[in-house]
Amino acid sequence: MRNTFGEIKMTSHYVIAAFALMSSCLATTGPESSAQCELSPVNASHPVQALMESFTVLSGCASRGTTGLPQEVHVLNLRAADQGPGQPQREVTLHLNPISSVHIHHKPVVFLLNSPQPLVWHLKTERLATGVSRLFLMCKKMTPSMTWLYSLPLAFFFFFFNQCKGRRFLLVL
Repeated sequence: MRNTFGEIKMTSHYVIAAFALMSSCLATTGPESSAQCELSPVNASHPVQALMESFTVLSGCASRGTTGLPQEVHVLNLRAADQGPGQPQREVTLHLNPISSVHIHHKPVVFLLNSPQPLVWHLKTERLATGVSRLFLMCKKMTPSMTWLYSLPLAFFFFFFNQCKGRRFLLVL
């Protein structure tokens, strides 16, 4: 009986010590009562800026009627929500990468790039043959930008239309 009482007494000492340790930890880890959270507006000088980026592989229709022609023609007609004042100019990355069955793309390509909003086009290329022309037709309000993945000396030509209000183009090649 004495051993049982001694064990209970010893256990109670451990419980008291553990309780004292826990209460001291809780007292020091709580929030300070004087510290308040103040919300400030997020603007261009804020150190954290949000950037929404989405990557979408789009499918479209393909015509076999151009397979015998000396070049491919691609029309990219973007639709976007209205851009409010003070928002940064939108950017689109056009990644030219031939299908996996084609090791190096050798055919000249013509792109007609159209968007209702002014935007910056970034161009990334992979596995395109050197010395083959790529023709880009776009509105004057568009800005082309090149990003080279493999630093190939490719031939790119940009032609700008002064008036793109109707957004209807007749392309004769």
